Amino acid sequence: MPSDLDPRIGSIIFDNIPDGIFTVDHQGRITSFNRAAERITGWSRQEVIGTLCARVFRATHCEHACFLRRSIDEGEEHRDEEVTIKRKDGRELLVSVSTAALRDD
Repeated sequence: MPSDLDPRIGSIIFDNIPDGIFTVDHQGRITSFNRAAERITGWSRQEVIGTLCARVFRATHCEHACFLRRSIDEGEEHRDEEVTIKRKDGRELLVSVSTAALRDD
């Protein structure tokens, strides 16, 4: 995206993508969470920002084969990996996960 793009436009786009999207820092703490992620998981962004993603999604992959951790640590990209998460209400939900490391200066 052009560097002169109004940051509000990026925020509007992020929130209106129909797929659940979230970002984490190097420790795995959630730094952004779009509206679709809220709808899919049952968690609001206010509840999850700053929380370890493993505590929010509670997927078995979080413990032993975290695709996101491998993307951050090793630069691996993952596409359409099936993972079962637990929604806020405790119901299990099969989702398709894609991960990639986003790096800045």
